[in-house]
Amino acid sequence: PEAPKGSVMKEISYYDPEPVISAYGKSKAMASQLVLDAVKNQHLNACLVLPSGILGPGDNAIGQVTDGLLKQMNGEAAIGINGTFNLCDVRDLANAVILAVENGKSGESYILANEVITYPEFANIVAKEGRCKRPLFFLPLPLASFVANILEKQAQKKGSTPALTKYMIYNLSRNNAFDSSKAKKDLGYKTRPFHETIRDEIAWLKEIGKLQGTNTAANFGENYIIAEAMINTVLYAREDYKGTGTPDLFITPHMLNQMLLARDINGRRIYSSKTELATALNVGSINTAEQFEGKTRTTSDNK
Repeated sequence: PEAPKGSVMKEISYYDPEPVISAYGKSKAMASQLVLDAVKNQHLNACLVLPSGILGPGDNAIGQVTDGLLKQMNGEAAIGINGTFNLCDVRDLANAVILAVENGKSGESYILANEVITYPEFANIVAKEGRCKRPLFFLPLPLASFVANILEKQAQKKGSTPALTKYMIYNLSRNNAFDSSKAKKDLGYKTRPFHETIRDEIAWLKEIGKLQGTNTAANFGENYIIAEAMINTVLYAREDYKGTGTPDLFITPHMLNQMLLARDINGRRIYSSKTELATALNVGSINTAEQFEGKTRTTSDNK
């Protein structure tokens, strides 16, 4: 059974399909229990590996997470969802399966998971590693569930596949905290950082032609780096803002042009207008001031 949010889920000794959500989840619970029953009653030498979500290069089926990554890379993900993931790298999973064969104890289960990551955090890593823009905003889970319900009904009438489903929202809203300490201790299971997985998957997607950019070194050069550095600086500065309302930004014309000329890995402009750039910067408006050209701001302690 799924533990409530705030707790970390560990391996269990019995897999009951009744409380499990979705036919897919129920089938996995039933299959897992059949294996454990065979170990106990028929002397089957087997153990279970229980991966969380899976991500990494080689996802030829283009699963949901890879599809979301692709949409962001291709500029088709203006809106995200404010939920969480738990994704293990497919290469770490494959290695753990081998380790389970070699070191696993018969009748035992091993969770193969990673750290919990939020969708905004995931999108930020994709933006950094893939040199693309983030979604402009993230829907709260209750609103996303409402939208998914409408899309499912529309798709049912049309006989099509909905872009968003209630089950997707469930996976983003559920408790995604898993304890892999048993697999680390018994099997030697190890996980790599998310940014490494995402970086390698983006490289693989480009290699197989899913990303159609050409001359990418020219497309996301200095302008992209400057734009991202400026956005990070402004967003972090907002943490110290104590006033009311939304502040405006005053920058040089050259800085504005550099940010508007930034391109993603496919060669498309990341910010198509000052309005879109202002949204990314979380400011009310962007104003140019030629008087700022060549000026350097220092603090009272000359930093």
